[in-house]
Amino acid sequence: MQKVAKVGYFTRIMAMMHVSWGLPLHTFLIMAHMFQVDGFSFGQRIGLWARGLWWLYKPGGLYSPVLGHYFAYYKPGYHPWKAGQMRTTAAGPTPRAHRRSDCRGQCPACGWNLALVTSRLKSKCLSS
Repeated sequence: MQKVAKVGYFTRIMAMMHVSWGLPLHTFLIMAHMFQVDGFSFGQRIGLWARGLWWLYKPGGLYSPVLGHYFAYYKPGYHPWKAGQMRTTAAGPTPRAHRRSDCRGQCPACGWNLALVTSRLKSKCLSS
């Protein structure tokens, strides 16, 4: 960011901290309002929050695999090209076995876009 955006380390770090706290805070405020408007009781809202936060922050959850890359951003002189490639996985749940005739473009049985995961999904299909 120093060469292209002409900002220093402090500005880069403050921007990341602002997004890191601001985005989840506002998302959680909106969710809290929506749960209340949807008529969930206080106990139900606590349960929903507990399950949702556990899913996000548990070991092996959504955020824990990327924490190393996140904290690397705070190093002085950081550049994504130096960090290497993050290990990525196909989005969504593990595909369930279903009929091969269902596997056309967007698979109705599991919702996956088969153009992205064709080989993995076809190996899971049952013969029709």
